[in-house]
Amino acid sequence: MAATLDELFKQLKQAIADLEAQRVILGDEAVDAARFPSQQRLAELEAMVDNSTIELSTTVACQRKLVKVHYLDAVSSTVLTCLGAPKIKRLYIRWYLEAAS
Repeated sequence: MAATLDELFKQLKQAIADLEAQRVILGDEAVDAARFPSQQRLAELEAMVDNSTIELSTTVACQRKLVKVHYLDAVSSTVLTCLGAPKIKRLYIRWYLEAAS
């Protein structure tokens, strides 16, 4: 499906706003990571328009990507942060996931 740049700007801004609305639920790191590609694409498009390399009515191809976000909330998970070595943390998380499945 092709969209005009105006539509693409609106879609990107809406996607960023939707992510920001979920910041409390998803957390800062997840939202910032998910928001970065949209912000980067928006900045690129704005730069192209500012440099007059394209017109706003230009049609561009849109590509959507499916993203899965995994969230794990284990009882006493904060204790894992005190264990030190990342290898030990991964081992405990793997044990937890095996027991939970």
